[in-house]
Amino acid sequence: PANITWYYWCFVAGTQVTLDSGKTKSIEDIQVGELVKTYDEISKTYIDRPVTEALHHPPQKNILYTFYYEWGTLTPNNVHLIYIPNEDKYLSAEEIYTQWKSGKPIILLSKEMKKLPITNIIKTEENIPLYNLHVSGIHDNGEMNDLYKPNHNYIANDIVVHNLKCCTDPNTGACSAENCGNQASNPTYLNLIANCSPYVSDVASI
Repeated sequence: PANITWYYWCFVAGTQVTLDSGKTKSIEDIQVGELVKTYDEISKTYIDRPVTEALHHPPQKNILYTFYYEWGTLTPNNVHLIYIPNEDKYLSAEEIYTQWKSGKPIILLSKEMKKLPITNIIKTEENIPLYNLHVSGIHDNGEMNDLYKPNHNYIANDIVVHNLKCCTDPNTGACSAENCGNQASNPTYLNLIANCSPYVSDVASI
C-alpha cells in the first residue's frame, strides 16, 4: 500500500460559523450536534442542519488566501471550495485567486442572499492548525456520495462554503466521482471532483 497525503479543506481559527439562532461561533469551538445555517442550492433557501464532524487539523504548512469583500474577510486554505452563485458551482480558493488575478470578477454569496464581489485577495503561507465542519445535508439518504449532494455547506464569515470530505481511492489516493458514487448526471457537483483531485498525491510507498 501507499502512504497518501492530502491538503485538508479548512479555515483558520476564529472563522465565524453562523448557528441556527443567527448568532456566530468560532469554528474551533463548534461541537458535533450543533445546528448551523446551511444553503440548499436546489430550493435557494437557508436550512438549519446538524454538524456531524468537527475537524481540528494539526499545524502544517498551508497556503492561505484571504478574500476581502464588502463587510469582512474570509481565509480558507488553497483547496477549500467556496460557492460562486453566478455560476451555481463551487471553486477552490486557489482557482478563485487565479481567475480574480486574470481580471475576472468573482462574486460570493452571503447569508443574507446578497452577492458580494471580492475586492482583494492576499496569498500567504503559514504553519498553523486549520478547522473544518461536516454537516448532514437535507438530501442525504445514507449513500456513500451524500457529501457530493446539494446542501453540504455552512456559512463561514457570512459566506457560503462547502464542507467537502474527499473520497479517495485506497491505492492511488485520487478523488473521483466513482469513489463517492457516480455523479455524472449532476454537473453542478461533479466540479467538486475536478477541484479535489489535483491536491491528492501518492508521496511514499511502504
